[in-house]
Amino acid sequence: MSEGKIWREIRDKLSNGSIRLFRNECGNGVAVRHKHGQTRQAIITACIALAEKMGGSAARIHFGLTVGSSDLIGLRSVVITQDMVGTTIAQFVGVETKTATGSVREEQKRWLEFVNNRGGLAVIARDLAEAENKLSAGVDRRVDEE
Repeated sequence: MSEGKIWREIRDKLSNGSIRLFRNECGNGVAVRHKHGQTRQAIITACIALAEKMGGSAARIHFGLTVGSSDLIGLRSVVITQDMVGTTIAQFVGVETKTATGSVREEQKRWLEFVNNRGGLAVIARDLAEAENKLSAGVDRRVDEE
């Protein structure tokens, strides 16, 4: 199964009840149409150069949270215990989806550690069942071994 199908299935099946997940597209570029065979970087460079040649300007547009941030992000409601009994909070959630053979990049590992070290829950999932198990348990704060 492709990574795209994995994250779509996880997002669609688990975004209910106390969990809400959203696709986090990350990258940069400019909005252009191009013919097949042209590289994206060449088109971006050409668009910026053309704008400057015509007396204007152009800039790259950055989108998504940050390099290495999870494919799916969202919130998970958690009931606090002891002195805050009954109070519900929203916990930040990140799901990095991978195929059965996909590897986790160093910047993705750093993002997962960043979220987990600050009280969020960030996990790696290769299918719906793994995502469901990790998000429902919510206690395994280590970055998966890859």
